[in-house]
Amino acid sequence: MAAETRGAVRDLAAGAGVLDESQVQLVEPARKERAIASVGAGALALIDIEGLKRQAVAATRFASRRRGAGPMRYLTSAIYRLSGRARTAADPVAFLRGWRMRGSLAPALEPLRGLVASILPSVPAPLRPSLAALSVPAAMEKRVGATIDRSLAAEVGGFKVPTSRLWSVIGLAQYAVTAVLIFSLLWFASLFVVHDVPVGTISVPYLGPVPTPVLLLSAALLLGYVLAKLLQLNAGWLGRRWATRVGSSITDAIRVAIADELLAPLDEFDASRTALRKAVVLADECVET
Repeated sequence: MAAETRGAVRDLAAGAGVLDESQVQLVEPARKERAIASVGAGALALIDIEGLKRQAVAATRFASRRRGAGPMRYLTSAIYRLSGRARTAADPVAFLRGWRMRGSLAPALEPLRGLVASILPSVPAPLRPSLAALSVPAAMEKRVGATIDRSLAAEVGGFKVPTSRLWSVIGLAQYAVTAVLIFSLLWFASLFVVHDVPVGTISVPYLGPVPTPVLLLSAALLLGYVLAKLLQLNAGWLGRRWATRVGSSITDAIRVAIADELLAPLDEFDASRTALRKAVVLADECVET
């Protein structure tokens, strides 16, 4: 009985191509990991994370101006709305939804198709059709595309422009700067209307005595510029951080989808071949015993 069992098991192992222990594992884990990474990189190229960062930065800066630009926010917001710039350059949601317009997934999936095709010659002929079905271009593209759509839908559905409390603080400071600016302009203009008005001066290094209204006007302009630059930098940092998080989330979703949906049958096939090889070893040991 042991000999008959051994013969049956070895015949089955020969048909599965695992009679030789070196043929059990079809794909090395490192090679499989490289293929998954290549597919993920190709998909991210279509989504265009760098473009998404630019969109996110523009959207965040547009939102930051409403809270941190002070009295000038009404003018800048109106200019962006009337020119349409806010809709075209600051709409990360529409940018994400239009990822399919930037190309096809077929080139991105080529490493995965090449991986499956490379192992077919080492598999017995009766088993090749089931493995070849894994590399059908239309099916692979449909699955990966559906995964990307699901990931983007989750991000788009919960998208909110990043905000910061710092914006409100900068906005209050801009109101104070604007008040000082208006006061200094009125003071400066009054010098041309009212003659012989005594004006104090402040000694400035390298410049010497500078009239107080001129110095006050210059200081207000400089401080306003610094505050606007700080607001711009903070909003840009928040926008880029959000876009980076979206890119990481999509990358993880693609890797999981490839591993669970596309390569799972291949992993199950390898696991079955491994189990069959162990059965051969056990049958040999029984006969020898």
